[in-house]
Amino acid sequence: MTLVFTEEERDYIVNNHETDLVLTEVGMQLIEKFTRTETGVSINATEADVVEFFAELKEEYRCKVERIFCPNILRSLAQRLLSDFAAIETEHYC
Repeated sequence: MTLVFTEEERDYIVNNHETDLVLTEVGMQLIEKFTRTETGVSINATEADVVEFFAELKEEYRCKVERIFCPNILRSLAQRLLSDFAAIETEHYC
């Protein structure tokens, strides 16, 4: 499965001390195993890695979107990638 991220999203995942997304296999691939495209960067990941990344993204969003300095990248990542974004948007945060 191929995932595509903007450079801004990649930078957020890889270089932002407020997120743990880099600790997932998808996040680690964004450090070394990505391909630059016209629209940003892409990685090839297994379905299991993508499921893990989406679960971590959901947890990050729930717990951190209201607490971090600049939440717009996290919010746009969650909105774009999580099919149940509308449902988690209404949940209480950690």
